[in-house]
Amino acid sequence: MTRQAYPTDLSDAEWQIIALLIPPTKPGGWSRTTDMRAVVNANFYFIFVANRLCLAYVAA
Repeated sequence: MTRQAYPTDLSDAEWQIIALLIPPTKPGGWSRTTDMRAVVNANFYFIFVANRLCLAYVAA
């Protein structure tokens, strides 16, 4: 099953830049089970939707 792409999703070029800012897992720690790109995409989507809701509220 593939997930739906959103307009706020990062392109591969954008992800390559942002991925450099995410620290690697610590030595001896657990490996990540979460896709960090999906987390960043979710944050951008939330910010996009929240911004539109705020603008709609102000305009009303």
